[in-house]
Formats: sequence, C-alpha cells, structure tokens
Amino acid sequence: MNSTAILSSMKSDRLPETLSFVTRPTSLKQPRIRDRICLEPDIDIEAFRFNAVVDWIEINISLSRLTQHQHVQKVLKQVLNRRCHIVAVDVAPGSVADTFVIRIQEPAPLAILQDVADLLEAEFGLTTAPVITDAVMGRVPGAEAAFELF
Repeated sequence: MNSTAILSSMKSDRLPETLSFVTRPTSLKQPRIRDRICLEPDIDIEAFRFNAVVDWIEINISLSRLTQHQHVQKVLKQVLNRRCHIVAVDVAPGSVADTFVIRIQEPAPLAILQDVADLLEAEFGLTTAPVITDAVMGRVPGAEAAFELF
C-alpha cells in the first residue's frame, strides 16, 4: 500500500511538494509496537547528488609578540578574502595577546591553512606551528562539516 504527504514550503512562492511512502508492517516483535506499520519514503537515491564540505575549522596560534586581534584579522583577510572569528586568549592591558583561536569559515581548499600559517609567520612570527589538532586531547579544537544532498 502507498501513501503520500503534502510538504508545503516556508517560502510562499514555491508550490507544495508531494512525498510518497510505501507502507509495510513493522518487523519488530515487541508488544508495544506489534501491529504498527512503517512508512518508508519512496525516493530514488540515484536522482540526488551528494557533497560533503568543511563548513569551518578552528586553529590555535601562538605569536612571538603581542598584538591586537584586528591586526591578525587584517593579515588573514589578505589570503582568505573574508573576516574570521578571532578570540584572543589571556588578553593583556591594551587588549593585546600572543595566543589566538581563529575560526576559518569554508576553508576550501584545506591547503589554505598552510597559507594562513605562512602569512602569520611572516607578519608576527610564530612560537609554535599553528595547532589544528590538540596534542593533549588528540582532536581538532573545533570544526563543522556539512553534508549536502541536492
């Protein structure tokens, strides 16, 4: 047996879509779900394209001198062509710091992270390589991946 559901759009200029389902009895035997039916969407997966991207990634940097975050921002904009979210760690008087957490939005390609490190090294000097993985915890300080289906 087949069923359908009308999916209306939040955008007023789009027509509602119809989603078809195939109904079947559940194969589970627990008394609380016996005699229930399952609705499986009738979708042709081959009709879709899939893509996975890194939405953002955080890196930790330690500079060889104190500076304000807006000066780091100015250097990053040269290679990224956009503003980044930058958080200064252990801010000193004058709003200066030598350690920052930088969130880079849509770092495509990921090789751009090396360009960022090279630029920061040239402008400020680095006391250590930028940390993309936390050596203590063995993980990325922060990242978000997006899986797209269209």
